Order: sequence, then structure tokens, then C-alpha cells
Amino acid sequence: MNMWDKTYKLNLLGTGLGLQGNQNQQMDCKIDFLEEEGAIKLLGTRRIMFSAEAFGSLRKELIDSLGVEIARQILFRFGYQCGVKDSLPIKKMSNSKDKGVLLGPFFHRIQGIVLAKNQELLFSEEGELKLMKGNWYNSYEADQHVRLYGLAQDSVCWSLAGYAAGYASEILGEELLCIETECAAKGFEACVYEIRPVNQWSPEVRGPWLFDHQPVSMEKNLAVLLAEERLRNYRQQLFHDCLGQVMEQADSEMLLRKLIYYSHRLAKASGTALFTVQQSKDKLVLKDFIGEKNIITQLTSSQQLASKAYYYGETFVHNEMDQTMDSRYLLAIPVLTDKEITNVVVMVTDNKTDLETIESIKLLIQFSGVQLEKINSRNEIAALCLAGNKLQSEQDFLQQQRDELTFIIDTTKEFLNFILKGRGITELVQEMGEQTQAHVVLLNVNQEIFGRNLEKSRAEELVYRIKKQQGKGLNRNLTFPLLAGERKLGEMLAVERHVRFSRKEELLLEAGAKIIALEVLKEQEAQLQYRFNFFESLVSGDYTSIEVLVTQANKVNFMLDGTYQIIGIALENLEPEANTGNQSGSFYESLYHKVREYVKSRSPNSKALIFSNQIILFLSYAHQNWTKKELEQFFNQMLNHIKKYFPKCGVYLVAGRICNSLDHYPLAYKEIKSCLSIMSRLKQRDRIFYFEKMGVLAILFEVEQSKLVDFVNSVLGPLVDYDEGTGLELLPTLSLYVQNNFNIQVTARNHFISASTLKYRLRKIRDLGIDLEDSEVRLNIQLALKITEYSN
Repeated sequence: MNMWDKTYKLNLLGTGLGLQGNQNQQMDCKIDFLEEEGAIKLLGTRRIMFSAEAFGSLRKELIDSLGVEIARQILFRFGYQCGVKDSLPIKKMSNSKDKGVLLGPFFHRIQGIVLAKNQELLFSEEGELKLMKGNWYNSYEADQHVRLYGLAQDSVCWSLAGYAAGYASEILGEELLCIETECAAKGFEACVYEIRPVNQWSPEVRGPWLFDHQPVSMEKNLAVLLAEERLRNYRQQLFHDCLGQVMEQADSEMLLRKLIYYSHRLAKASGTALFTVQQSKDKLVLKDFIGEKNIITQLTSSQQLASKAYYYGETFVHNEMDQTMDSRYLLAIPVLTDKEITNVVVMVTDNKTDLETIESIKLLIQFSGVQLEKINSRNEIAALCLAGNKLQSEQDFLQQQRDELTFIIDTTKEFLNFILKGRGITELVQEMGEQTQAHVVLLNVNQEIFGRNLEKSRAEELVYRIKKQQGKGLNRNLTFPLLAGERKLGEMLAVERHVRFSRKEELLLEAGAKIIALEVLKEQEAQLQYRFNFFESLVSGDYTSIEVLVTQANKVNFMLDGTYQIIGIALENLEPEANTGNQSGSFYESLYHKVREYVKSRSPNSKALIFSNQIILFLSYAHQNWTKKELEQFFNQMLNHIKKYFPKCGVYLVAGRICNSLDHYPLAYKEIKSCLSIMSRLKQRDRIFYFEKMGVLAILFEVEQSKLVDFVNSVLGPLVDYDEGTGLELLPTLSLYVQNNFNIQVTARNHFISASTLKYRLRKIRDLGIDLEDSEVRLNIQLALKITEYSN
């Protein structure tokens, strides 16, 4: 026997699992290395050893070639069959199902796949498995995924889950499913698996993990993909054909006929109509071009469109239908001409229209509106030509318009393809620069470059010279705002390289700027939502783990180990009738930008955001040790800054506690909300409240206001009545006396009152039954005076 031929015996007694009867019976698990046969055998079954990294490369090849879903199915089924095969010798050696099933983690471990530790094993009274739960440590599958792809969003130990499901199902004779609920590839310390009967998992949870254990038919999948690609190509070609047909029209009536016809085709509608807006009557009156497919004779904007609409951009889809439409879907899209809604295209469909089709119809209608503007402009110009004989002939003008429109259609197709293919803003800027032979630079609202088609240093130089009006030696440049509605997201600068921009190139750049603005808006909304979710988790204390919170904090540039003071700001509209809607989101967005504008110049590392119609500011102490005087000056200037832009609003500003650990933030936010509520109740407008100075008052003001009034009257009422009857001013005197720590000499000296006068008034106070020597009486007086001070 060659030295290479060896047999290793693993004692299963150490596992605590007895086989074939006596629990203490020893059973050897042999691993045979047979050089002459070129084989390794475990329990008589041949094994193959592979490099984990090589298997990781195979896994990557499957994912990159076939996609995640198919790769997951293949690896899950592979693991399932491995588990089934490993269970067969155990079934022969063991009559105990529970002990047999616990050997699964042991066989996983000795093969170097994963360190599996079972945590829980439950059987029903009938002997059927209810739950098997445990941890996987050092999973090769998780390690390889992180090595090749980085941290994952979903669980990735597919073959391990398949092995556990196959092994347990074969041992127990049940249809079981293993699901990985936590995964080390997602950042957890260990993977967590659970095995249950298939019907015990909800359809939503088991869906991605439940396969039929049959081979994946690549031919069928490829056929489906090809069919989907053909459908996409057909839709795209249909849209381009429709767009070309509509944009070729030079007559507004014919253009609207074509628009209705092709919108009808794209939506696969059962009925389509066009409504013309009559501004004077506030009605959308039907102007039908479909003949027999007449839907509605008259539709008021307030009752039938606006009130029941769910908005999707400029598209709104009705879920509640007019009685004449049974239970079908109504899709209505406005036609904008000269930035006003002049028409509405209404389509009735039997099924809900998918978003891709809606976007295609929106673009068709959008360009139809542009063409209507061109036609209207052409008609006006034609009238001027006839009147003054100063412009070129109508035929030449129309030809020029057709040429421009053809150019716009062709270039718009390219831009649409960029977006549909998932290519980003950078590639779109490059394409625009190549087509117009221009330098293109994108600036955000802070005038920072976020897109360009030339070297960074040259782009910065161009921007500097344009903004400083030092354009000497520069070719002509154009500026296009990046707009989302009325909100400016930045601007696009285009500088000629060699020749002047043609009219077509200007139109191309303008169309490109609109598409870029939409992409920027989507990115910003995603970032804002991510930022809001992080701060909501921070102030609520509700987060998955510290590791996840640290990752989120890094992405929003928030220093979890830093020091911040929490500031709360709220507004009260003092003229609601003159400012209808000012308490809406846009009102607080305006306040947010003004606060952010003020804070950024003084504390760049600070963060601000909108929470429930309140501005919450995280004032950073990084690189800046605020003194008490500096903070008071900072808050006063901020209050004046807000009042400058919101003069008809009451401002509530609360300076909360300083936070330097995670458990401080939820408490600080709760205190801020409470203090803002108190200020609002007490109408303490245009003042700065320091939560730390409120002390016990913060608790008292949570009490019902009528009870506070009763308390103040019981303590100070006799003095008020006496002063009103005599004019002796006992209450102001007592207030000064309390402020000077009940010291007669100090009070007299600081407030220019003779000691004898002060003593006389204090005797009068004692005569009214107020014993100023009693410590409890003193406390009640101090509280009553403070409540009076804060509540006016």
C-alpha cells in the first residue's frame, strides 16, 4: 500500500449521537484516500475536492452568464442533491430521525464547507419536524460572494440551503424547505438558517427559495428572453413610427387626429377621446375624433378628473370610473401647449396600463404639444408675412420646421435609447458633445461640476470665465436650466468648439437638458429618501444593527462618534387666509432651504431635515468648540434670518441637549418635540428656548393648562387682588425679592428701593398669609412666578 493510501476514522461518539441502538455506541466515519484508484471516499461514497476560490469563480460565471435567479436555482438544486446523497448511508445506519437529521451539520463541517451549529430542533406530537434552526459560521459561499461582489443585499448561501433542505427531507421523509434568514455576506456575524415544512412558510418568503428540483431549460429561458426582446423592439418601433407620423403633421386638426389614433394603438385601448379645455367655463368639453368610440359627452375637471386622480408625474390614472365605463381603467394625460393644459387625452382600457407604455404615450403627447406650439407659431408668423411681406415664404418656413422636427425626433430616439438601456448622465453628456461639437458642463445648485465631456481642469476654467464674464477669447456659450417643475436642480453650460451652434443643435441641447433634469431629480429623490430613513432610525432608535447604521451614516457624511446639539424649529402662520397652503410641504421646504443656507456658512458639518412639519437641525461641534456666547449669538442670528424671509409667521426655536452617543438622540428628539408643543400652546413666538434651562417647568407644562392657572391663582391671587385695590405693587416687589435670592439688602441696592420701603411691603405680604420664611411657600412662589413668566 502506497504511503498516500490512508484511512482516517472520525469518531461519531464525539457528536453525542448514537447510531443503531445504544446512544453510547461508537461508530467510525471512514475517509479513505485511495491513490491507485485516484479516489477519496467518505462512508463508501466517492468525494471530490475543489478549491473554494475556483468554486467561487464557477459561481460568478453562472451569475454573469445566466443571471442571479437561474444561478440560484442551479446551485440550490446542486446542494439539494448533495444533501440527499449524504443522507442515504445515515438512513441505513440510524433508526432515529432526530439523531439522524442532526448529523447533517456534522457532514457539512467535515467536508470543509461550513461550520454548522444547530440551535433548536422541534418535532410535533406526530413526530413531524416543526422547526430546525441553527447558525452557519465561515460559509465558503458567503466568503466567495463578498470576495467577488462585495456585501450583498440578499442571502447568498444557496447551495448550503439546498444541502440542508435535501438532507433533512430525505432523512425525515417530508417535503422540507431551508431558508437563510440572515447571511454573513450581508454584514451579519454569522448566517442563520431555518428548516420548516414547505407549507409552514408564507408564499412571499418561500417564493425565491422553492424550486421544482428539475434542470433549468436554457432553451425555454432563452426563448422567453428572445420573445421579451422582440416585444420590446416591437413597442419601440411602434412608438418611433407613431412619433414620426404625429410630428410630420403641419395642421393642428390633423395632428390631433393622429395623436388620438396612435395613443389608442399604444395603449391598446377600447376607447380614446380628446378633451379640449374651455377656460371660460371651467369644463373639459369633448372633441371626439374616433367616431363610434365616443366615451363621454362632457366631463368637469373638478368632479371627474382632479378629485379622483392618482398622479404619476404628469399622468393620472383613475381607479374609480365613471358609471358609463363599468369597471375598466381610465388613463388621462394632459397636452401642454405654451406651458398650459389645452387638451386632455383620455383612454379606456380593460387592463391597467404598464409604466413603460405610459411613458411612451407621455412622450408622444409631449412632443405633440411641442408640435402644436410650432404650428401655432408658424400660423402667427405666416400672418405677419402676409401683412408685412418681411418674412420668408410659408413653404420655406414649413420645410425648415419639418427639418428641425425630423432632427429632434432622430436625436430624441437616441436619447431615449440611452435611458432605456440604463446608460447614465455621463454617457449622455458625451453623446451630446459629439453631436454638437461642444464642450458640455453640468453644474448643481451650488455651482459644483457633476458632469462634463472634457478634462476637469479645463471644465473648471470654462465655468470660471463664463461666471466671471471673462469670456474674451471664448466661443459663444449657452446656458440651459435643469428644471423639475419650478424647482431648479442646476444648469447645463454648452460652449462651441469650432463653429457656431445651429438652431437644430440648440434644440438638441435643450431636449438633452430636460432629460438630464429628470435623471438628476430621480437621483436626488433617492438620496433624500435614504438620508431621511437614516435620521429617522437615529432619532427613533429603531435600526437593524450598529453596523448597518454606521454604513448609512458614512453615506450621508454624518459622524456617529461626533458631538451634535439638536435644534428644533417650527413656524406658525399668523395670516392663514392670505397664505393659503403655506403650511404644506412646500412651505416647510422653503424654510428648510433658508435654515440650511444660514447654517452651511457657519457650520458646514451640521445637518438639517424636515420631520413632521418641523425643521430638526443637528448642530455639529466638529472642529468648533461653541462657547455659550457664540451659541446665543448663533441662535439669535438664525431667528432673525428666518424672520427676514417669513415676517408674517411666528417662529418657535428650541435648543435641545448635546448628543455624543447613540442613546442620546431619541431622548433629545423627544424633548425637542415636547418643548415645541409647549411653546406653541403658550404662544411663545419669536423666542429661543433652551431645554436645559426649563428644568422642572418642562414637566409642569405637560399638565393641563387650566390646572396651571388654578395653581398660579392660589399662590399669587391674593397679591394680585391687593395690588388692584391699593396700587401698592406687592407682586412686582415679591418678584424682585425672589430674583435676588430673598435678600433685602441686595434687592434694595440693585433696584433702587429703600430698605425700609421694601421691609414694609414684605410685612404686608406676610399680613396676607404668605409666610416667606417657609421653604415650601418659597418654592411654590418661585414656580408660580416662572410659570407666569413663560406663559405671559
